[in-house]
Amino acid sequence: MKTIKKPSVTQLIKLLDKPALLGWANKQGLKGIDIAEKRKEWLSYGSSLHNQIYEYIKTGTKLTSYDAQINLEKFFSGINIISAECKVENEYFTGIYDLMYEKNGKIYLSDYKSNAKKIYFEHKLQIAAYSMCVDVDCYSIISIPNFTEMSFKLNDKENYIEILKSLSNIYKQKTIINESKL
Repeated sequence: MKTIKKPSVTQLIKLLDKPALLGWANKQGLKGIDIAEKRKEWLSYGSSLHNQIYEYIKTGTKLTSYDAQINLEKFFSGINIISAECKVENEYFTGIYDLMYEKNGKIYLSDYKSNAKKIYFEHKLQIAAYSMCVDVDCYSIISIPNFTEMSFKLNDKENYIEILKSLSNIYKQKTIINESKL
């Protein structure tokens, strides 16, 4: 039997239904916005900003946006960076977390999200996945480009872990079914 490549955390999360996106997509359509085209633009912007942040951490290269650079410097002045864009892997998935840092004696595991206003289930699920591979004290989402830190707890982390294990199994079974149709 052929070995199935481990999915990424992103591939697992894509298996979930996201009903809130349906309403959002409808609003965009009513405004005349083609979300397929806009999505490419947003993904490009988010990827570019991620890459710029990583380059800043590695080499000190400033961001292309002056305001984002000011926000980044303010945020980074209050933390000690432990690692950035770090690959992780376990028996269920592979992934890359954005940032691990120390602040006030606590170790945080964090992910950047463009213009995030609140923390969604999928955000917690993603961080829970990474936390299966590294030991930390706290979790956060960093809204970029304003670099607003939104800390949260995973009191029910074991439930998130069970969901991730189940999603990994679903991914594998779906892959087997799709490959058997070839």
